[in-house]
Amino acid sequence: MSNMEKKEPTEADIMRYYDDQSEVVLLHVKGHTVPEIVRLTGNTRGQIEKHLADFREYAAQDKAIRLRARDIVLSVDTHYADIVKNIYRQIEAAEFKDDHKSAMTGLKMVADTEAKRVELLSKAGMIADNTIGDQIAESEKKQTILVEILKEISREHPDIGRKIQKRLSEVTGKVEGIIVERRDES
Repeated sequence: MSNMEKKEPTEADIMRYYDDQSEVVLLHVKGHTVPEIVRLTGNTRGQIEKHLADFREYAAQDKAIRLRARDIVLSVDTHYADIVKNIYRQIEAAEFKDDHKSAMTGLKMVADTEAKRVELLSKAGMIADNTIGDQIAESEKKQTILVEILKEISREHPDIGRKIQKRLSEVTGKVEGIIVERRDES
């Protein structure tokens, strides 16, 4: 056989390819970025992009796969909702103990989790779905409320106000103005 002839892949080669592709697709659906998938699987960026492109092409032609992909995305979405619920419980416990720093950290975690959730749904093309759209609108409303809560805490506790302002700016992508109340110590 000359160097120009390609050897036919064995059944084992084909199985490895599809196992590898399944792992890449699953990580992608869970919201991992391509660089994270490279690190987790050891595949090159090109291999990962090929796996995703091949799967998209195949899935676009198969209704059962489209439905299964939707189920997976909805399952991951539910998982994010559970994470947010648990973080809110931790925030309540921190507030009960007057632990404002932990409460703020929890609020930041909620905002980050919701942002990842929206990113996942956007990547999956499910933002157009009305029920998902309603959930996203609700998440954005909650994020606005969380930002206002953090601003209020910053006003009440100026010693940590600048840190909150910096972190809020990272989350919202804009400089968040916070009015700090000065207390007279007379």
